[in-house]
Amino acid sequence: MTVDVGTVGPVVATMFFVIVVGYIARKLKLVDEASSKLMSDLIIRVGQPFMIISAVLGMPYSASNLREGGLILLVALIVHAVAAVLALVATFRVKDTAERRLTEFAAMFANCGFMGFPLLRAVFGDVGLFWASFFVIVFNLVCWTYGQYILSRADSRVKIKPLNIFVNYGTVPCVLGLLLYVLRVGDTLSPKVFEAMDYLGSICTPLSMLVVGGLLATVPIKRLFTEPKIYLLSFVKLVALPFVCGALLAAVGFSKEMAMFGAIMAALPTAANTAIFAESYNIKPSYAAHTVGVTTLFSVITIPASLYFVSRLLDFLYI
Repeated sequence: MTVDVGTVGPVVATMFFVIVVGYIARKLKLVDEASSKLMSDLIIRVGQPFMIISAVLGMPYSASNLREGGLILLVALIVHAVAAVLALVATFRVKDTAERRLTEFAAMFANCGFMGFPLLRAVFGDVGLFWASFFVIVFNLVCWTYGQYILSRADSRVKIKPLNIFVNYGTVPCVLGLLLYVLRVGDTLSPKVFEAMDYLGSICTPLSMLVVGGLLATVPIKRLFTEPKIYLLSFVKLVALPFVCGALLAAVGFSKEMAMFGAIMAALPTAANTAIFAESYNIKPSYAAHTVGVTTLFSVITIPASLYFVSRLLDFLYI
């Protein structure tokens, strides 16, 4: 399948526009550090859980859908494993410990929920959104386990309790959403209840982009495009990773659509969680926002371009 660039570019551009609004709001002091942290907590504790559960329950239950969901879980594991290796290798020479770990985290985790959901809906329709909800299950499990381990190595003050690895605002909604889907709760759920959950989940994308824009405003303008680490991160995250993941998924036997899906998820810019967690743990939040903001800016060009060439590569591999 060939990705229609016309459906991809506008979605990415919209996300970046919201970041710009957040940037201006912070510069005008409409948003300060305290309100930024409150928005971050609101995303993690309210918006994200409802976004995950509503996405899983939004697709009718069927054995074939469940099998596809299982395959997507495997796709997500492969994508994150590849990303973990590339991120570790790419950041090996970064001297500053906090920046090395933040860059590693930023290279590994993509904005698959807040940006991926609207993008995949534009490309695949409802099926893409359903697949994305299963992908986000793995994203959150890995982010709240291995990801938290990476951040704990960035600053010794960050203490990760074993219980918190499994019981948190990311993993619990994932497990709960999957359980509710298997039990077919969505078939009997009132449309109004589902609408309310979907509505609450929808706050994630605009709020997360506003937070990122606000944090980006704390970075001196001269530093935005003069940091070599950010260019290295952008190349690994936005160019190399989607090609490697797309080709690997094709090589191990996934369908062309699923290989393309994995490439799309890999091509997304750095997860807003990078800035949100850095804000919460006070680990160089301005640098974390720098990684999110610049990769999001570059992704306006790289996502349409990378996915076009990946789709052509897959057309060749699936002849």
